[in-house]
Amino acid sequence: MLNYKISAVANDFPYLIIAKLKDFEVYQDSLQTISITFTTKIYFDDENVDYFFDYISRYFPKTKIELDHIQHIEKTSAISLIQNENCINHLDDQTLIDLIPLSEKSVQFCLQNNLIAKRINNVNKKPHEQTFSASCTAVSIMQYLLDHHKISQQEFTRCKELEIYSKIWRSPGEKADLRKIIEFCYKNDIKLIGIDIKDRSSKFLSADKSLQMKYLYKFFKQVFVNNYVEINSADLDINSVNISSKTLLIFANQTMDTHVVYAFKSKENCISVIDSANENGITHYASWKDLITDKKEFTGVGLGLSSLNMTN
Repeated sequence: MLNYKISAVANDFPYLIIAKLKDFEVYQDSLQTISITFTTKIYFDDENVDYFFDYISRYFPKTKIELDHIQHIEKTSAISLIQNENCINHLDDQTLIDLIPLSEKSVQFCLQNNLIAKRINNVNKKPHEQTFSASCTAVSIMQYLLDHHKISQQEFTRCKELEIYSKIWRSPGEKADLRKIIEFCYKNDIKLIGIDIKDRSSKFLSADKSLQMKYLYKFFKQVFVNNYVEINSADLDINSVNISSKTLLIFANQTMDTHVVYAFKSKENCISVIDSANENGITHYASWKDLITDKKEFTGVGLGLSSLNMTN
């Protein structure tokens, strides 16, 4: 099977790209993928999208389209692609997944379109693996909702992840916003506790030059002033009574890009961690100390989750 890669600028779409594809029409039965990389910012409109994908449907009916460098697509124009039936039929799964979070309109359209929603739910990923590049917090919250029977196993879907993600993101396609997480949890009867493991957070902060991380620590103390637990890592396994049994732990890599994982005390009395960016799913630790020793990227802060009307 053949794969054809095209590098293009915005003005090449659709006519010059179609011109390049003319020579491949004789290979329509064997051309599996057309991969298009836009090297400049591009704005899609309904007319050009209709023209391009009408051509693709006629001459390459079995070929999938990949759009690389999604960041070059003007976010508000993604809906022109999403609403086009021929486009949806030809887009490969990963391109579709990358396009959907680019705008609120795209998200709502996909959640309300049964065919697209079904396709999202059938994306080939592991059960605990996040579907979208920045939806780790949404997956973690969804896991808590499942554990506390606020959603059923049947509702634990990619579409539910997308729904939660779109309610807590800073802006379409970006990381979760702490204020929106708090608002979402409040609306869903989830009590939040700010957790600060002092020796880890102090060490992390002293070595960190990122204003984003300094803001995060400051925000934690301000927001959770009346519901804030400070503890040293050495005391976690001895005196964890004030630490919620279900927590969202905030990690950060070397570039200070944050990532959220879901940690909970299992029935076997060990600490289990679900990392939605890890295909292996769940990692088990004998103690909090083991977890903190292993996870060097843990910032020392987290959110304890519990129901407003029941115990942890």
